[in-house]
Amino acid sequence: MRIPTSRVQWICEDFSLHSSRKTHLNDLNIKLQDKNQLVFQMCAAVKAFKMKLKLFRSQLSKGEMYHFLTCAQRIPQHKLAELGEKYAKHINLLIEEFDRRLTLSKEEDVQLKLIEDLFSVDPEDMPLDLQLEVTELHCSAVYRNKHRASSLWDFYKNLDNEKYKNLIEVALKMFSIFGSTYICEQTFSIMNKIKQHSSLIDDHLEDIMKISTSDVTPKYNKLVAEKRCTISR
Repeated sequence: MRIPTSRVQWICEDFSLHSSRKTHLNDLNIKLQDKNQLVFQMCAAVKAFKMKLKLFRSQLSKGEMYHFLTCAQRIPQHKLAELGEKYAKHINLLIEEFDRRLTLSKEEDVQLKLIEDLFSVDPEDMPLDLQLEVTELHCSAVYRNKHRASSLWDFYKNLDNEKYKNLIEVALKMFSIFGSTYICEQTFSIMNKIKQHSSLIDDHLEDIMKISTSDVTPKYNKLVAEKRCTISR
């Protein structure tokens, strides 16, 4: 998931936000780049940011610069209202851009809410093939307590595969969606540290890609022990 910063870079510059402190957009980017995040967490971060944008728009239109301290310090008091209204229009463009690029379909939104907060949804609002399974779980105090006490992954992993197969299928689909930005950043970082660029071939690059994007630690001692050298006589 990428943040459309190119079209609004000039807004940040106009706001004088490129300072030692993180900008609001940078904060969101950092949140989305965190490793091992589920799609629920990323969607929540984007949703929260869109709500912040609406708050900024409302406050800027009134000349309030509380959340843009550099602007509040540099803009003369008598120009706050005029410039605030101008900046509010820019923020509105950013809101429209987020809505265009980062809005879930109705089906995706229903599935996310279902898997993330199973016991708060109305079974009648769910797809037909899930209604009975959701209803049964709603009536189980045991599963309700497990849902509250365990992680989402552990909860769905321990459901009966036959009894709740449709629900588990949706859960697996949601869990398979993950952020990939950190993988790209990690890979480029490792590639930049390699000194023998000129001697690399495609096979080397493929091996490096696999190692740099995997959490598995190679068993070097075992690999070396199994490696047999051919001795010529």
